[in-house]
Amino acid sequence: MTVKITLRGKHISKGRKSLYLDFWPAIVNKKNGKPTRREFLGLYITDDIQTKDVVSIDNNGKKYLKVVPSVDIKGTQKKRTLSPIEKKDNKETLAIAQAPGCNKLSFDRCYYQKHCE
Repeated sequence: MTVKITLRGKHISKGRKSLYLDFWPAIVNKKNGKPTRREFLGLYITDDIQTKDVVSIDNNGKKYLKVVPSVDIKGTQKKRTLSPIEKKDNKETLAIAQAPGCNKLSFDRCYYQKHCE
């Protein structure tokens, strides 16, 4: 069975984006034996989209902090200007996260097993 692996990002606080691998179908985690769809890489890039922190409360009264993109009146996401240092850091981080010989942001399972476990 072929497993498709895609590099994705999640907005987090302080204008950053956390990079993770998304698996389809789920793979078995060797540490605990449970199926998993994501593996966070511990790599971060500076996001060029303005974000804001929103506190929400669930039915049990527990507070959650969500990071959502800021939008303008038309509903489009607001962009921010990155400094040259932030742009260089983003390029270097993405080069690390993207495997050589990959097809855009997809990895094959063989490469992942050889280099990432």
